[in-house]
Amino acid sequence: MKVLVLDTSAMARRLIREELDLGGYEVLEAESRARALWLLKGTPGISLITTPVVLEDGDGFAFIRDLQSAGLRADLERVGNHDLPAMLVTGNDTDADRLRGFQVGAADFIQKPWGRGRLLARVDAILGRGEELSGMRVLVADDSPFARKFVRTCLTRLGVDVHEADDGDTALAFLREQRVDMLVTDLNMVRMHGDALCLKVRGELGLAELPIIFLTANEDKTTMLALFKLGATDYLRKPFLQEELTARLRVHLERERLIATLRQMAEAKPTAGEPHAAVR
Repeated sequence: MKVLVLDTSAMARRLIREELDLGGYEVLEAESRARALWLLKGTPGISLITTPVVLEDGDGFAFIRDLQSAGLRADLERVGNHDLPAMLVTGNDTDADRLRGFQVGAADFIQKPWGRGRLLARVDAILGRGEELSGMRVLVADDSPFARKFVRTCLTRLGVDVHEADDGDTALAFLREQRVDMLVTDLNMVRMHGDALCLKVRGELGLAELPIIFLTANEDKTTMLALFKLGATDYLRKPFLQEELTARLRVHLERERLIATLRQMAEAKPTAGEPHAAVR
């Protein structure tokens, strides 16, 4: 797998390269935004990008955001380098920077200096598609494509099949036709907010047991309490760590899988008076 390492510092690029070499990654280096874009447009098969927050010809947030722009995306699609996960490597990991990173679609943050093997482990986690929850389906409803990408990155590495909706109306229409194991929704969306969606899922669709997880920047406890009364299962407050989101969603999905397994076992158990299968 190829990883593009963008950093104005040759020393920083060398440190990242040395760590990724241990994992067998092919490392491409770029000292500027312009050089990184040239490599992205002309080198097929890049799997991930690392970028610092500060660049001489821009900043990491704008760079990640620009990769999603219509004109540049078309160029990247020609070589299969669209929708790449991006990791921000920063010496100043703050909540404000994490929020900005979340908003532009960064897949992860790692703070300098990192312990030996830590960066490699984070890259492995982003690129290594897990199978522990293979076959489970999650609908992510959010009007921000960057937020949806962040959640999708966390879930796909667990083997989850992720579907997306850019508003509550679209999510509700999808749920009328398709079965999912979890709904992850933003609270405030352009069409049909998450609270209204939750109410309709519980009431109109009768999905009383479906886990509904809210993602919100709202800190008001009254609002959070109201969501639980509507039928919310859990919520995470933005900005959150990638590890926190993955862990919380995994807990609810594992519970759903366990419930489904127990239900299947109960249905397969012979009823009273029914002969047991012959022992072989």
